[in-house]
Amino acid sequence: RCMLFFGSNSDGSEVNNKILELLTKIQVDYAADDVCSRDKSAYKRLHVLVNRIVSQMYVPLVQSLIHNMVLKRENYALMYTLAVIPQIAGCDPNSYEFLMDELVLKGYSDESKFDDVLRILQSTYTCLGITCRSVGGYLDKVPECDDNSRTSQDSSASNGLDIIEYSEVSKIDRDIRQIAMFMELNAYTASYNHYTMGYNSLNGDVYRSLLSLAISNKRNLVPTYSLYVNFFEGNKNYADNLIMGAIIPDNDFYGNSKSFDASPEQRSEIVVYSLQTMVLYMYSLSCLYEAISVCKDLDASTYATLLEPIDEARDIWFGTSASSKAGGNSAHEGFSLSSLADDICDDFNVCNAAGDAALNDRIFDVYEKASTHITGQHCSKLEADVQSIENLMRVVLIQGVLWYAVYNEGFATSDDSGDIGGAYVMSNAIFPVLNAVDEESAKLVLDNFDLNQDSGEYVSNGKEAVATALAAAISKIDGFDCKMVGSISSVGGICQTDVVPGNPAEGNKTVTTDGSGTNGGVDIVAPTVLSNGVYISSANVDDRAAIAKDVKDIADNLNSGNLRMAKDIYEGGLNSDIYDKNGINTGVKRSLANFSKEAQAKMNQEPSFNIFRYALQDSDGKFMGEPAGKYADTFIKKIFSERKTMALAADAVVALNLWMYIAHILYDTVSKCEASTNSSPSGIIISTGDLAQNIDEAAAYWIGDYQETGNSKTGHLLYALTEKFGEKFGQDAGGQSIVNRNIIKLLTNAKNTLTFQNACGAKSNTHYKLRVIIDEIIIQMATPLIQSLIHNLKVNDAGRIKVFALSVVPLIAGCNPSAYAELKSILIDGEYHARDFSHVLKLLQSSYICLGLSCSEIGAYKNDIDFLCDDKEAALIPIGGYIPKHDVSEHAKIDIDILQIQIFMNMRAYGAAKDCYMYGRNSHRSDDERRSLQQFANSVYLGVIPQYSTYTQYFDSFDYSDAMILDAFDEGPFFTSISSDQKTVIVVKTLQHMVMRMYALRGLYDAVESCMSEHSSRKEKSEQSWDEAAAFLIGSLEGDRRGDGLLLYSFANEMCEFFNTCAESGQALVNKKLITQMYAGQAEVESGNCNALQKTVDTIVPLLLIPSIQGSLYYASRNDGMDAGSPEADRAAGYVLTKAILPILNIADHGSTKTIEKNMDFTNNVPPVYEGQEVVFEAFFKAVENIDGIDCNDIGLSCGLDNKNNPAKSSAAHSSAGRLVILATATILFLQHS
Repeated sequence: RCMLFFGSNSDGSEVNNKILELLTKIQVDYAADDVCSRDKSAYKRLHVLVNRIVSQMYVPLVQSLIHNMVLKRENYALMYTLAVIPQIAGCDPNSYEFLMDELVLKGYSDESKFDDVLRILQSTYTCLGITCRSVGGYLDKVPECDDNSRTSQDSSASNGLDIIEYSEVSKIDRDIRQIAMFMELNAYTASYNHYTMGYNSLNGDVYRSLLSLAISNKRNLVPTYSLYVNFFEGNKNYADNLIMGAIIPDNDFYGNSKSFDASPEQRSEIVVYSLQTMVLYMYSLSCLYEAISVCKDLDASTYATLLEPIDEARDIWFGTSASSKAGGNSAHEGFSLSSLADDICDDFNVCNAAGDAALNDRIFDVYEKASTHITGQHCSKLEADVQSIENLMRVVLIQGVLWYAVYNEGFATSDDSGDIGGAYVMSNAIFPVLNAVDEESAKLVLDNFDLNQDSGEYVSNGKEAVATALAAAISKIDGFDCKMVGSISSVGGICQTDVVPGNPAEGNKTVTTDGSGTNGGVDIVAPTVLSNGVYISSANVDDRAAIAKDVKDIADNLNSGNLRMAKDIYEGGLNSDIYDKNGINTGVKRSLANFSKEAQAKMNQEPSFNIFRYALQDSDGKFMGEPAGKYADTFIKKIFSERKTMALAADAVVALNLWMYIAHILYDTVSKCEASTNSSPSGIIISTGDLAQNIDEAAAYWIGDYQETGNSKTGHLLYALTEKFGEKFGQDAGGQSIVNRNIIKLLTNAKNTLTFQNACGAKSNTHYKLRVIIDEIIIQMATPLIQSLIHNLKVNDAGRIKVFALSVVPLIAGCNPSAYAELKSILIDGEYHARDFSHVLKLLQSSYICLGLSCSEIGAYKNDIDFLCDDKEAALIPIGGYIPKHDVSEHAKIDIDILQIQIFMNMRAYGAAKDCYMYGRNSHRSDDERRSLQQFANSVYLGVIPQYSTYTQYFDSFDYSDAMILDAFDEGPFFTSISSDQKTVIVVKTLQHMVMRMYALRGLYDAVESCMSEHSSRKEKSEQSWDEAAAFLIGSLEGDRRGDGLLLYSFANEMCEFFNTCAESGQALVNKKLITQMYAGQAEVESGNCNALQKTVDTIVPLLLIPSIQGSLYYASRNDGMDAGSPEADRAAGYVLTKAILPILNIADHGSTKTIEKNMDFTNNVPPVYEGQEVVFEAFFKAVENIDGIDCNDIGLSCGLDNKNNPAKSSAAHSSAGRLVILATATILFLQHS
């Protein structure tokens, strides 16, 4: 059928003819029964023929895909896409990801993308084993592509160099890629077959296999080969031995002659790295030395044949995913040795402007020289070239060992991480070379990565010791250029001049000297004057302020088209020198890239960083394919990679890298002050002068060099950005923007707070005061980012919209999830259109309050009143349908603390979560005080609540909820060995159902008490308390819509769906009753009818139990049949919700309470609900029917037809009917969730 559209010869489609021809060949060649036993290579030839048939079978699928794309038949296009592109994943991952995104994830519906999709699809023909001619052209709409001139994804230069068609030998790296995929899937047989038979690299009429390279006799030509054989105890096929031991799952893997129980991840890494660093490495060398061995025996007429082994060695190194200089793509998706160098160059700051390893450029250049020397018959020069290449090839092995020393340090021997296997292979791959020049250093390196560690952990001597040992050894390798290795974060470089002499085993620190070989110095106590004296530091922070010069130089180089220099400055730094504590120049530059790259290690317990990471990560914890913790660096690298966006880099490093790093410095100051306070009775473990210098550093990074006060054109950092948009938003009165004035004032206040003697000493509350100031600085710091985003939305600058959306939208995830989700969809994940401006602006404005900002603080863009929102309107918006008479917006924001605690717990940032619980973040009591959830849990004012004594007696504790939360945070005696999900649930549900419900009751009873008092302001106090109670029940997140809330009101709306107790609007019926009663109470306060108000409170109190009762029943159903000790979060949720109501149930029916308690217990070792959900439901029913004020219909239980109009709970008819319905409800819930 495809031939009707794509053309063919008169005898039928060309594809069918080829398939029939190949099938016939197989039929003829393999007719004899003994052909495979007689001819040992017959199966290898059959393998090639079968693959050729399979390749031809892709032709009609590709044709059908193009046909349905032309006809815009989205579903059919999807079907044929799924039939084609999985094969592409194994040989052209970049094209696969593009096609998956455009044709599967987005669905082919955008006709404007047709040409791009077609071009990429055609670029994969070689990968699929088909040709332009076999696919043909589609009618007059899609012309046939040209096999001779087609620039395929896997054979074109990204930088405009001549196209290089890869040789068959270079395709061997595709075998490694596919083996890696199979190993990841535990498809060991497929891995074995690929390794032993080959799949991609043709060698005559069979495939070249990696096994054939691993056992090649040519290796004997390599002088260092004997070193490897000796190390592996005479085993000439050492690499094959390692691979076979890992690739066959039934085999024990032997590391250094000792059996090692390797995990699947470790086996995978052992196989892949053995193929790269042992098989490809040694075979490439064998080709080079083959050229040397025959060079002198050839005459002039045959010198050209020497190019074959040289080309083979080069193609083995570069593979099919070579760096840009070698004519390949630079997306670092390959499995050749050059790709390994590309993957690691960023960590060592040795990438070129295209993002590839500079090492590969050097190697390519030497290969070019070698080819010239061959054609010129200069054998001696060829030998020097080969020695140079061999030393350059060692660089990636040394980088690999050093990388693993940094990242594997402290790994326990019980860890299953694949990195342990990779480190073992990498150290074995370089050991023979190191051992030949320095046995002691080589042994230290090898011992730290031995699979069978006696110390219980890997890299037990420390990464510095490994670095020192490597430095000592490579300094003795003739012709080795240590500078090619580069320097890695936390260790530095490993040239001899970089290392302090000493015993490698002692883990000496590394330092580097400046270019002159002497250390430059600065006066560390000389103050720095920033912005004409607007801020004067106490210590020298000139080096920090100099980061502004890096930003300026990046911008200048981008404007002049020097992308390479701009990227080098970003990656390695230029102007900001790092000095030690004595003011001595270490020779290391501070870089903007490292602000992001080191974020995960430095900021993993900090609030802002974890909210960003949470907001930007996908289900795998990645952002744009990289760890979400490096989101800023990942985004900026993408900017640098595209010429149309690279000019944005200077803006991006300021808004993303620098902004978050300033936040880090400030939070770090608080953490260190608190640690000092809590450390010991004396409480002094850190100088407050050092902490004050932290504040100075933050000021230097905010203001920077070159900055004149109030001038938006002289500086390059966030101060200048703030001035620029302060002018546009009418916030620049008095010669300096209001935001900058606020931030400078707050920074000064923070530093002054630290100047008192023993400011962070024992029993000091300085860390709390400091925390309040720092939180306010972070809030103010968001203002210029929001203004920048609004400006760029208005002028529709697509690139800067992305930059500033990435700096603003994640903040909103921590306080307004609905607005965040919509803004992320429009501004980050999607493409913004000018027509969306008003809608996006309203979403941003709706988030000002939750961010701690006001409409007036943001201002109106160019004084246009249409941009100005109303703070008063925002403060009195309905909360869950209730309109308060007083501004309780700050009270309601206590639920944002719960949201952020939940986020921090999910991100395993338990320190940030605990701080938020203990000290508060979002609910401002005053300018210098925050409400905290721990204050609510332990409030002395809870005694006004009649039921409070019931709880304290039941738990035998006045701080029962606080103790439960802290026990979960600290995994105390009641919560040992709980899962992270359970820890999160215990904390969040306890806050929701115990802390907040009780504190809301306090507000209700306070209102009654104030109403009945004789105080002149009793009405106002009563109104205030009543509105506060509403705020604590409903919260700020609920707004006038459902979905975001985290308090009882929202939980009731969630539960009503399962118990059929929702109104038509979707609101829980119990919430409708609650709002009705809240308005009734509001009117009773207004009229002074205190007796009626008391009755209203008496009506509300039992209503607040209903969501917790429903939740307990829900989780009883969910947990029925769950194993004892299960890590499921539902087990913990059921426990907390029942704990929240057990004191009340215990008064109603002690026997039923005991039944519920033992079935929903979390701390024993029996399965939850071990007596069955029916028993638990029956116990609940018996207890609930004795609680006044709870209508069984509110819970979701029928009261029985006989009692339809009689709410009395004593009738036998009601009891019988109710039990039947409650058991039926249990069954329904179980079926809904089983």
